[in-house]
Amino acid sequence: MSNLNPFAQWPSSGGFPGSSLPSVFGALPFTGPSTQPAVLAFTFVFNPTIMNSIVTGPDDQPYYRISTDNPTPGFTFIHNTQGRPIVVIEWQAHPVVEVRDIIPKQLASQWLELSSQRNSRHMEVRGKRYVWTPGDGSIILLNPATNPPERMGRLFNGQHRATLELTSYAIHAGLTEVAIVSAFLLICGRNVD
Repeated sequence: MSNLNPFAQWPSSGGFPGSSLPSVFGALPFTGPSTQPAVLAFTFVFNPTIMNSIVTGPDDQPYYRISTDNPTPGFTFIHNTQGRPIVVIEWQAHPVVEVRDIIPKQLASQWLELSSQRNSRHMEVRGKRYVWTPGDGSIILLNPATNPPERMGRLFNGQHRATLELTSYAIHAGLTEVAIVSAFLLICGRNVD
């Protein structure tokens, strides 16, 4: 039977230059590693609105809890899974936002700055600028420092839930919390200016 197997006649070692067996895969085309980043979805499950909601992650487990006017009227808190507030939004005439250890306390309109054309919002995170802009039935998060601008995520708003998709690049860049709070501010229905 071994006479019918074309590979049976290959030596087990040392018969080819370099003392290794030839690779069958060397004859196949190779396109290289995928350049498309993985996309992870975070879902805002409204209870009954986004102002009081749970944000679930790619595994449908709760990642964040959003509560408004509880326990403090005029404030929205976003808590992590350990129950610690990581975001505080003060709803004043001009709302103020703070993201613990990432965005210092400042006007929401200053952090999510409206463009001069009034068609996008710019935000700065750790010295880098990002842009939220409408497109293809969603709001797209872009890194404008690349050419063409790199898509970091997108936000879809529904009747009882909203979905924020973030690329693995966005997550590795540390944008998860700021993307959650900026998405919340963009679709909460309150004036951030």
